[in-house]
Amino acid sequence: MTFAHDPEHRVFRLSADGEEVVIPELEDPHRSMWLRRVGRDVTDTLGEIDRQEDWVTNMIVQWDGVARLIDALMAYDRFGHLQSRDWVEEHLTSEQLILIIRRIPRRQRRTDRIPRLRGVGFASSTSY
Repeated sequence: MTFAHDPEHRVFRLSADGEEVVIPELEDPHRSMWLRRVGRDVTDTLGEIDRQEDWVTNMIVQWDGVARLIDALMAYDRFGHLQSRDWVEEHLTSEQLILIIRRIPRRQRRTDRIPRLRGVGFASSTSY
């Protein structure tokens, strides 16, 4: 699986099992509506995952949080390029989903830079 942000074309590219899905960046007012709908839940879920120290608790939190993160990703894809929730569940691991959600800018854009979370930087594409 690869996932990359293409700021020049303002899209995210996700490739899995030979299929490429291109998801356009949400522009305001759609990004603002998405943030109002899922922003707090995404932030809380990622925070819960980050705070877990032992792997068992982390897996339980991830298991519960993955459904919320899939909901957020599906809501971000307002044109339906991801096909279905089943496609996401079949093609993405929880770790990949977390990385993708972290890559989606949740703040008003000042530049084309993606905000860093918890001091973690990402390359222009991530392969698994």
